[in-house]
Amino acid sequence: MLLSFDSLYFHRQFLCNVVNRFSSIAVFAGASMLAFLFDEVA
Repeated sequence: MLLSFDSLYFHRQFLCNVVNRFSSIAVFAGASMLAFLFDEVA
């Protein structure tokens, strides 16, 4: 199993994009959840 530098770089870019998207979604979900909890408490 031999990977060329191009495909390795592409996979790294792809993983970075996926992680960035997932983290932004997680932050948005966490913020909305906190807002919901604060709304319930107040």
